[in-house]
Order: sequence, then structure tokens, then C-alpha cells
Amino acid sequence: MIRTILSIAVLFCSIFLLAQKSTYFSVVGGAEYLFRVDQRTYISTDEDPHRHFRLGVNYDRRFAEKWWFVTGFRLTHFRFDTGEKDPPTNFGNVPKAFGDTDLTLADYAAGYRWRITDLYAEIPFSLRYFPTTKGSFYLEGGAAVNFYLTTFSRMDLGSRRLRSWSRDSSGSFDQLLPSVQIGAGWQWQTDRNQYLIIQPKFRYFFPFYNDFSMFSGGVEIGYRW
Repeated sequence: MIRTILSIAVLFCSIFLLAQKSTYFSVVGGAEYLFRVDQRTYISTDEDPHRHFRLGVNYDRRFAEKWWFVTGFRLTHFRFDTGEKDPPTNFGNVPKAFGDTDLTLADYAAGYRWRITDLYAEIPFSLRYFPTTKGSFYLEGGAAVNFYLTTFSRMDLGSRRLRSWSRDSSGSFDQLLPSVQIGAGWQWQTDRNQYLIIQPKFRYFFPFYNDFSMFSGGVEIGYRW
């Protein structure tokens, strides 16, 4: 997988160096619903799909009349929430310690809610195609690599609020999380060579934690100049 990603990156860099001078920058932000499915049971592990967010910049460069290469940098997060849960009868699904705090079943007597947020830096590599030279509609597809940064966790035990930062991912992800993505978009010109953009996207992730498959769908909004 690492070798494949590096090969794709080298190919895109070659395209970038040979491209004609036609470039744009974009500020983009988006929200998506993320689904995780347990491959052993083919059942979603979360009661509801959970939103995750990304914010960053794009660098767009045209290398043919209708083709563009897109890369950039994003900060993104993946958040999972158990929702309000009744007191457990054993430690099967709850931790015995949270951060520096040791827990007993008595601590869970009022019920609990456990939220985990994994933060990543994302670098995308995509190709964008405009069916018509001066059209506003385009298709886009490519890949991205997410590099793990940190994890924030919160445990609500009745009225108690326990918080913890960690450099160990939550367990469903790894330090490196690749993905592929497809989407479509529209751009509306607001000024000379400046555009408002909106682009629905679908992503499929490849966690090295092999018991899960992960995919998401959502929309990004941005401004290109």
C-alpha cells in the first residue's frame, strides 16, 4: 500500500512539473457522515453515522484543456459517540481506567457517555475533469493520505466530566490512514478568476485495523481564486 501511494505521488508530481502555468488556490471546509461496518458481522458498529469535519487549502493546476491536478492540506477529525448508555453490568464494553483515573463499576452507576475524536492531517491527490471547457460542472477522483496527530476523549459519568488527550489512536485507526474518493462539483464565478465552489464527495477508507470497513459521504464548500 505504501509503495502504491508513493508511486501515485511521483506520477502527480511529474504532471505538476510539466503543466502549463494555470493555477488556483482554494479554502475548503466540509462535513461528512462516517460509517464503520464490522467485517465479522457486517453490522454497523455505531448506532448512528457520525459527522466528521475537515478544513484546509487546495492547490489546483491545469495540465490540459479540461484536466486539473489538485492537492493541498487539510485538518480532519473522526468522531465517535456511544450516546447515553445505561449502567454496565461488567467491564466488557467500558474501560477500567480513563486517562489517569481508575474506574470501578460504581463510577458507571448513573450511566455513561463516551466520545472519542481522532485528529488527522490529510494530503489529497486528485484529478478534476470539466466536460466542457468553460463549464461550471466537473468530476473529480483521487486518493488521500491521513497522518495521525492526536486523540481527544471525553467520558461523562453522571454529572462527572473526564477528559483526556493521547498520542495513541483510538484503536480503530492507525498512524497512516489512506483513502480513495470520488465526487462532483459546481463553481460559480463571483469575480474575475474567483469562484464559489460546492462539491459532494464519497470516500472509502483503508484502515489497517482489518476488522472494519469505513466509508463516508458528505459535501465540501470553498472559495477558489
